Amino acid sequence: MNVPRPADGARVVVFSGGGLSKASEIPAFRDSEGRWEGKKVADIATLDAWWKDRETVRRFYDQRRLDCVHVYPNPAQEALARLQHRWGARRCTLVTTAIDGLLHKAGAADVIELNGSLWSIQCEEYDDHPHLQIAGPQSRDRKCAMCGATMRPDVRWAGESVRHLARVHAALRDCSLYICVGANELQPPISEFAGIAKEAGARCVEVNTVPTNAGFDEVIERPAEDAIPELVAEWLGE
Repeated sequence: MNVPRPADGARVVVFSGGGLSKASEIPAFRDSEGRWEGKKVADIATLDAWWKDRETVRRFYDQRRLDCVHVYPNPAQEALARLQHRWGARRCTLVTTAIDGLLHKAGAADVIELNGSLWSIQCEEYDDHPHLQIAGPQSRDRKCAMCGATMRPDVRWAGESVRHLARVHAALRDCSLYICVGANELQPPISEFAGIAKEAGARCVEVNTVPTNAGFDEVIERPAEDAIPELVAEWLGE
């Protein structure tokens, strides 16, 4: 594969979209018409929906969480976790829009989750209050320990800002290689990542069976679960 191993100490940023989890076969949470329990998912996964009907929104995310309990990481996620373990979190920065937590489950110690996580809940009033880990259905009685507000799913909803952008931008400006894996589409601010990396002199590579045609220096049209383990094995001398 024509992606040379970065020089010792050089930083790599790997951004992954939902396509990275495809091989893990997460159960579908909506029907062919995009509905769950007869309701449009787009109408459930919103802040307005939360204020109107907390119980339905909780049940929706509880079901998604329970559906993911027995899902295992695939070879691409395991390879990225192994790379970060060997090189350290600063040299190998993992960024994802997925909320399934599979990179963590694969053993990655530090994952920048732009859209939050199924596996935690947060204060509905203040984002900077402690976020709590959760493994099963969310307790309806759980309140924020700081202010007493109700806890909500720790995910980004439409209209809310993508999280941790300052940290991602800092990593991109300091990297020599940016890899975009399994992104179905690139919308702002995600679409700006490659440009930021290029301005810093980084090489930009896309791994995708259906390329986004977003101006990457190289495109690898292969499934992530095949291409990423091969690349990591080359870099680590496995």
